[in-house]
Amino acid sequence: MSRSNWYSEQIDVTEVLIKFFQDHDLKPRIELVRCLECIKADDIEGAVVQAKQIKPWGMGGLDDNYLPVKFSNENQQYVQVVLEALIDRWCHLMSLSFEKNNPKT
Repeated sequence: MSRSNWYSEQIDVTEVLIKFFQDHDLKPRIELVRCLECIKADDIEGAVVQAKQIKPWGMGGLDDNYLPVKFSNENQQYVQVVLEALIDRWCHLMSLSFEKNNPKT
């Protein structure tokens, strides 16, 4: 698999998602950090392996954390919606590098 066409966007959203967790006193998942390291090293296969180990939604998922309000311009609704939007964008951009199984019909 060659370098993702979405390389820059994948780095950006992964960095921002990690920063959002850190800004709200939560250590980001190691798989998320490793995913970013792989993308930066031009190892899209490794990034995909790491991304597929991350459950985005539900119990045990990226959204299964209470993130406190940390800044004066935030409220709990804002923090939750921004987190969900970042997770959704991260999932979308990372999925663009997944192998597509298109059986011939």
